[in-house]
Amino acid sequence: MGLEAQAVTAGPNPSGARITIKHQDGEPFDIPSFTFQLLANTAGAGASLEIMPMLNGEDAYPDPFVYDATGYAGSRFTNNTPQLSGFDAYKMSLYVDFALMKLSVVDASPPRPSLDFVQVDASTLQLSWPTSAVGYALESTTNLPAQAWSPVTNSVTTNGDFLIVELSITGSRQFYRLRK
Repeated sequence: MGLEAQAVTAGPNPSGARITIKHQDGEPFDIPSFTFQLLANTAGAGASLEIMPMLNGEDAYPDPFVYDATGYAGSRFTNNTPQLSGFDAYKMSLYVDFALMKLSVVDASPPRPSLDFVQVDASTLQLSWPTSAVGYALESTTNLPAQAWSPVTNSVTTNGDFLIVELSITGSRQFYRLRK
């Protein structure tokens, strides 16, 4: 998870306080709730904290979601936000300085599948992974770090909730991975 914050509230080109939140690996995540505190007064003019969900570097909606931010310095606002779900970044902005006091973040991406190995007999190795790992491909290489990975072309069978590939043990060193 990464946070980037910026505010230029004085000088010739003032801008609002902005915070961008994104997952380091670019995967989607949810913000089910957050609490922020005003660091300046907005009671006279009124204010709204705006949050724009992002997908692949682009705004996900034509307009941001709007949350009340009208109050005095030190006022805190807590929001439950089920609509902030499944995006890979969120831009938060307010025309005055604010501080995130509490931020709940939930990883929305499914867990990465694990690849299990079982030696069936002296000449056969069985690799298996969950059938829920949709979009993953089995690859192999002979050296790490690998210059290139090659697809494993052996037939894949299904046994219950697992996909299974049987490979011949050749005595040569081989490394395997699942890649999406």
